[in-house]
Amino acid sequence: MAKAVFLAMLNESGVHLLPASEVQSVRKTGLGLEALSTVGGDTYTSKIFVDGSYEGDLMSRTPGVTSTWGREGKGLYNES
Repeated sequence: MAKAVFLAMLNESGVHLLPASEVQSVRKTGLGLEALSTVGGDTYTSKIFVDGSYEGDLMSRTPGVTSTWGREGKGLYNES
């Protein structure tokens, strides 16, 4: 029931969920993400993309985006 309510809320607000598929590549314009292509051959364009994956699959395939795992070193922010 909770899933049905959640999906209804997303639909009502205009959110379009993409089917589960592995991201193959992305295309950027300036600082923004313009389109993504999947392994299955689909290409999606949007004003806004949300990476709802567990491990940042979309972010990790976007050129110029850096990320880190775990805790950064204390020296990075001059912490004691």
